[in-house]
Amino acid sequence: MGLLLRSRYLLDGLNDSAIEHGVLLIENDRIAYVGGGDGISGTGHVTVELPEHTLCPGLIDAHVHLTSDGTPEREVVQPTGEARYQAQLLRAVRNMQASLLGGVTTVRDLGAPNDLIFTLRQAERSGALLGPRIVASGANITTTGGHGWSGGHECDTADEVRKACRVQLKLGVDLIKIMSSGGVFTALSRSSNCQFSVDELREAVVEAEKMGKRVATHAHSKDAIKSSIMAGIHSIDHGIFLDDECIGLMLERGTYLVPTLAPHTYIWGNPEIRRIPQVFLEKAALIREPNFQGARRAIERGVKIAAGTDSGIPFMTHGRVVSEVETLAYLGMKPLEAIRTATRYASELLQVDDRVGTLEAGKVADVIAVHGNPLDRLEHLRNPVLVIHDGRVVGVHRSVDAPHEPGALSLGDRGGWPGWRWQAA
Repeated sequence: MGLLLRSRYLLDGLNDSAIEHGVLLIENDRIAYVGGGDGISGTGHVTVELPEHTLCPGLIDAHVHLTSDGTPEREVVQPTGEARYQAQLLRAVRNMQASLLGGVTTVRDLGAPNDLIFTLRQAERSGALLGPRIVASGANITTTGGHGWSGGHECDTADEVRKACRVQLKLGVDLIKIMSSGGVFTALSRSSNCQFSVDELREAVVEAEKMGKRVATHAHSKDAIKSSIMAGIHSIDHGIFLDDECIGLMLERGTYLVPTLAPHTYIWGNPEIRRIPQVFLEKAALIREPNFQGARRAIERGVKIAAGTDSGIPFMTHGRVVSEVETLAYLGMKPLEAIRTATRYASELLQVDDRVGTLEAGKVADVIAVHGNPLDRLEHLRNPVLVIHDGRVVGVHRSVDAPHEPGALSLGDRGGWPGWRWQAA
């Protein structure tokens, strides 16, 4: 017996418009049928009626940190030891559930302790832990004292980068994460710094590609972005000081941009902003406008973009990838394309597009239902009423009559959405 969903609209991620009176059939953990309402009978299946709703692929957040929870305070010197590990584990479990509450069924975690993130990934895969599918880089690769050094491999030569990548691949990472530049939330790090040469960065790409995997890079400065593209890195995350030269290179080489714009809308204008230490706040102020300006140019010229929130940094809580989708639309992206950055395009970047990212027969059933039509108002995506992950109903709103296990999450309207928007000078 399958689960048959009938909805007013259906966005499959492939068609350029919504399918009216959409139907989706799930058998076991797979999509057995998707299309118009006339194509299948409900006989023999459990039917869920969603007469004023839209079915969409499960959302994907391409840049998160599950072991951090968005607490604004940041220690200049990070604590260490067993207490830190236990706190990170508890936060990660909570953040995984928060992701599902927001309809996020897949995340790319770009920086967490190896033993912890791999344990969480396996627990989710086995069904022992409720949360999104995890695509994990594990520990970052950085320079001595560089951005994220406290939880990463510190490397200062091409040989050291090669060795660190091989260690990470041996441990079972899904991708490599390397810090091409400095950043905000490491006290002595600067966004203007270029931390690695092209040759050093290329070592990461060579080692990853040997194993069929990709490399993501934290890159703020123009020089770091350009070096990363020239080295063959697959996604530029943040891309703060992106210029036309870099955009041209990205278009030529098919490089993805994950601009992580949403955190700005949560930090600036927040009445509790002074809870962020001043040393970090001053650096964050320097990257705000360039981030938006570069992303707008990238959208205009057609750079491949995947949605990522950098969830875990101050005020950026998990399960809010819709904020990134909304911001991309605000900067000029059409609503359907903006949604695809958190579904189809993100799945392609994460190399999970053979399983999820679109609603197609044969794919894993990662599906959400939202009230209304998000093509009319993207805000409709904020509060899903049904979340299905790996064919299981993992979240349901009281207004929806859908079969679910006792451990399924109770969905509801979530507050805390930002009221501030960036305005071009």
